[in-house]
Amino acid sequence: MTFAAATAAYTAWLVNTLTNAVAQEHAAAYQARLATAATMPVTVVRHRCPHCGRSRAKEAAAKAHVARCWQNPAVRACKTCGHFEPYVPARGCWGDPYCNCPEVPEGCAVGAWPDGVPFPVIDCPSWEATS
Repeated sequence: MTFAAATAAYTAWLVNTLTNAVAQEHAAAYQARLATAATMPVTVVRHRCPHCGRSRAKEAAAKAHVARCWQNPAVRACKTCGHFEPYVPARGCWGDPYCNCPEVPEGCAVGAWPDGVPFPVIDCPSWEATS
């Protein structure tokens, strides 16, 4: 081995050893800080819809949601109406997987929503309280 090759090998070994030592020192310092780190509890105020349970950080956004929430009876939406027909998934007749029974989408028993208005409807004129 020549002097230049031996010097290069020693330099590579020394750099690797020092790099590992610095990495171990950083890891030990991090572990020491982690063991003594103190957290500060924070109280967060959220505003929750009393009908569906969704929450918002801003009160104005929560009030806007409650005013249009489909589960709020005061909104007179399809989901709180006596005419509401819930979604029924296709399960097959009597457990037969080859039955081809169609799934039933959400809908209105009296077809009260106006043309061009997407389902569910808010402030429906045909809305009736569930019994």
